[in-house]
Amino acid sequence: MLIVDEYILGDKILEIVKEQLLGLNLMNEAFVQEEAKRKAYQAQQRALSLLKAAALLQPPLPPAHLFTTPDLDKLLQSLNTPLANFTPSLNIKGQSKLAEYILKHGWKWPLEMLNCHANADCLVEWGEFKHERFGDGVYYGQVAGGKRHGYGFAYCADASGQPVLFECQWNGGTPCGQGRYTVVVERQWKQWEGEMDETYTITGCGSY
Repeated sequence: MLIVDEYILGDKILEIVKEQLLGLNLMNEAFVQEEAKRKAYQAQQRALSLLKAAALLQPPLPPAHLFTTPDLDKLLQSLNTPLANFTPSLNIKGQSKLAEYILKHGWKWPLEMLNCHANADCLVEWGEFKHERFGDGVYYGQVAGGKRHGYGFAYCADASGQPVLFECQWNGGTPCGQGRYTVVVERQWKQWEGEMDETYTITGCGSY
């Protein structure tokens, strides 16, 4: 079927284009990745709408339980600062490769969505991140009982001195559920997104 009907719009056109490109073997990896990003964004927006509706039914939480723009900005700046076993190279704007990635692609969860997951049992705090495999770093996110619990970000460097950013859900101090893992290798970022377990292993798709 060729696209000749002026009344076929939006997603219908996209599906027809995909069918035609597949038939001609022209649908490359970049196209597939962009389509996956588009669907992920739409799913995120639907989830955000549901979370916002649910949040309206809850009493407002004190500021100590919420993420803030200044603290996310502070986290972004921390990506430009040295760690115990790593000193980032900065571009002419003073940004590291990890900071460049966040400025281009954004955090895994926007502020509004993070705060839709806020609850009275978790504070949002800054803290040290320590791990035998990833060394020392910083953590910003939800904490319960003195442990990382809920949504949070950890910036550290692995044993080979490669900077790593974890954006994931946490349970009792270890990763769980959905997450994103971004690492810089030879001044190039590599990113994986999917299910993360307590061993910091992620199962899902990756991009470079």
